[in-house]
Amino acid sequence: TGGGTRRLTEWFGHEVGLTFVLHERTAVLDAVRKAGLTEIAWYQRGPMPSRNETTERLYVVAAPAGGPS
Repeated sequence: TGGGTRRLTEWFGHEVGLTFVLHERTAVLDAVRKAGLTEIAWYQRGPMPSRNETTERLYVVAAPAGGPS
């Protein structure tokens, strides 16, 4: 989570060309709701240095409004 972008040219030992766009948690959760989904749960965790991660991660579980909870 956060703002800005992150560019990778190497990932898990392979040459890549990836740009990740980082978003704030509230913006992601707002987008989930605006898409007509009901937020069931979300989890935010810090970076895992053992995996060379430098950013926080946000995981969201959502379902269609009126769907399973």
